[in-house]
Amino acid sequence: YNSTLETVIIEDGVKEIGESAFRSCKNIKKVIIPDTVISIGKEAFQYCTNLEEIKLSNNIKKLEESLFWGCTNLKTIDIPESVETIDISVFYSCISINNIIIPKAVKEINWAAFAFCKNLTNMTIDAKNEYYKKNSQPILLRFANSYKVFKTILFLSRIFFGLYRTFKLDKIVNTLRPLILKTGILGKRLILLNSLASKNIKKSKKNKKNKQTSKKAIYFKGCFNQYINNDTELAVKDLLNETGVEFIEKDFECCGISYLHDGDIENFKKLAQTNIKKLDTYADYIITDCASCFDVLKNYEEYIETKQAKDIAKKVITTVELISQTNFKSKKHLKITIHKPCHENFDIAEFIKNVENIEYIQAQDYDKCCGFSGKFALQNQEISREISRRKAQQFIKTGADIILTTCPACILGLEQGLAETGEQNVPAVMNLFVFLAQYCTTR
Repeated sequence: YNSTLETVIIEDGVKEIGESAFRSCKNIKKVIIPDTVISIGKEAFQYCTNLEEIKLSNNIKKLEESLFWGCTNLKTIDIPESVETIDISVFYSCISINNIIIPKAVKEINWAAFAFCKNLTNMTIDAKNEYYKKNSQPILLRFANSYKVFKTILFLSRIFFGLYRTFKLDKIVNTLRPLILKTGILGKRLILLNSLASKNIKKSKKNKKNKQTSKKAIYFKGCFNQYINNDTELAVKDLLNETGVEFIEKDFECCGISYLHDGDIENFKKLAQTNIKKLDTYADYIITDCASCFDVLKNYEEYIETKQAKDIAKKVITTVELISQTNFKSKKHLKITIHKPCHENFDIAEFIKNVENIEYIQAQDYDKCCGFSGKFALQNQEISREISRRKAQQFIKTGADIILTTCPACILGLEQGLAETGEQNVPAVMNLFVFLAQYCTTR
């Protein structure tokens, strides 16, 4: 659409606004939509970062997925009384909204609808709203969401995957992949499970002499590295060894992203406060290799209003940002494509283009959601698989050897999608840092 427009007035008689119609129109400030419009497609106003005011039709029943994602200047919005559904991530990162009214017709508010609306302090819900009458959290669900249960599951997962690798089941499944895929959904789930277990790096290069270190970096390893598969952690250690940055490990708790996305701010703050106490500010950097962990750590200061939290936010960077000035060369020529996670703020595509001896091929929609997104994949399995399948088809079309990303959940989403396509010749999926450690040398 014409991205130079500042005011958009939709004419009477228009019935539908299509998907992504005004996506990334960064100059738009005001939009008026007449009551003849009955449908607005998903992502229609996504990343309209200067949008301040919008008047919606009084005849739409659903606010579609990611409709206003990243509209950072949108301060107020009147949700029409006709709306029954507020879909996934509708107001994601609308950081200027501080007050919103949920009308009584709303029956469904989906996952992350108001995620990272850090200034949203007032939400008024009509007393007659049936959604909240029917969806109070039962005791069993509160138990399942407890952190002790979560940690217990993680400890059991560590034991399970340790045994899984000991008996070399990951190698067996990789060998039998074509046959396993023919067994249907159970086979696809086994392939997904196997992607969690498969390791590329045996151990860190401990015997390699460190370069002279002048900087210190505290490493936030995240739940995946700590309990499931530490490939990425080992890779990051090797990469920092190459760059001359001292690697400092500490025993952190989960960053709290699941609680934050569920709106359980009380439990999120408990985890944040525990981690903040361990995140000493004497270090030069606080790094993580997980895009989601980075996004949460960076936002601790919004929920824990202390000087230490603010100091930490200034020092949190991604590992790829820390190594961005290092020159890498692939040991062999490879075709590489990138999936950019939703929470990744660094341009990893530009970074990989500078790696010598690789051919970068950009996939269509490389920066859109992989479809996994933590609990979303469990609560909306069919939708999650379909999003992942469509995403995977775009990557297969590139003819790339490897898909690189920086989020462990995205690796699962990509593996899920590749399995759903049923294709045999598919790209490998790897964490960016594992690829750099395994396939590249520094120049």
